[in-house]
Amino acid sequence: MASVKQRALYEIKRRRLAAESTADAVAARLNADARYAELNSECVALGFKIARLGAFNEDTGALKAELAKKKAEREVRLKELGYAPDDLLPHYRCSLCKDTGSVNGEDCTCLKELVYEELRAGSLGVPTDVDAFDENMLKGIPESMRPSYSKAYAILARYVAEFPDNKISVIGLCGPVGCGKSFAAGVLANALMRKGYSVLFINAVQLNEIFLRYHRAPISEKADIFSPLRECDLMVIDDLGAEPLFNNVTANYLYALLSSEREGRFVITTNLDFDSLRARYGDRVASRLADRERSRFYLLEGKDLRLARR
Repeated sequence: MASVKQRALYEIKRRRLAAESTADAVAARLNADARYAELNSECVALGFKIARLGAFNEDTGALKAELAKKKAEREVRLKELGYAPDDLLPHYRCSLCKDTGSVNGEDCTCLKELVYEELRAGSLGVPTDVDAFDENMLKGIPESMRPSYSKAYAILARYVAEFPDNKISVIGLCGPVGCGKSFAAGVLANALMRKGYSVLFINAVQLNEIFLRYHRAPISEKADIFSPLRECDLMVIDDLGAEPLFNNVTANYLYALLSSEREGRFVITTNLDFDSLRARYGDRVASRLADRERSRFYLLEGKDLRLARR
């Protein structure tokens, strides 16, 4: 997450420098005009005099009138040269932080948005741009199916709120085809990216291909192949069970991934029930998924939502 935030800060500072450089360039072109430069110098000098006299509570009325006159003349010359007073000011992208990335010691919303955009760009498989478990999540779901969905969404919302201090490191979303498992996992992924955490959203077929490539690669290349799986804060394995089974590869490396000491968390979506998962991946993977200390599985009950909505 740190490198993503650093890149976002660099981009915001680049914007600030660009805005200030543009304003400085306009000032330089204006000061190349003798008449404008003369009027500007007179305005600056009068401003200093007024400030100095004002510090000693002396009368500055005449000087202020003179300054107002010179400023008016300067603005006329400015317009004659094709510029407006606003052209001399830096046009920052963010009016809140003026492209510093910080407001009152806190990260500005513009920085958070840039971090989110970069994290989203690095997690292309997320199936939705929804990023919060609110009441809109239940729209389109038939009344008879809402209780289980409402409960599941509340659990996932709490998981987001408590992240990364959750005791549970593996969440499973089970249910039939089209019940919204991937969508819910995508909302959770987006919500965490909004908080600045990195998410790898990958379907089981893609993950299996990584396992196979890792299995066949020379030792010198293995670390680079597996590094994206180790470095993200959350990994979503979508549609587990849809991938082909490769002997000595799929189950073995899935177990290795789930039992690794990485600090990240997992979300798994699957159409399979627990007995089917055990039969497909073996007792070692099933034991990891059934670990009550670190795993929770939730069933999204109901029909195919796509058919139900139709």
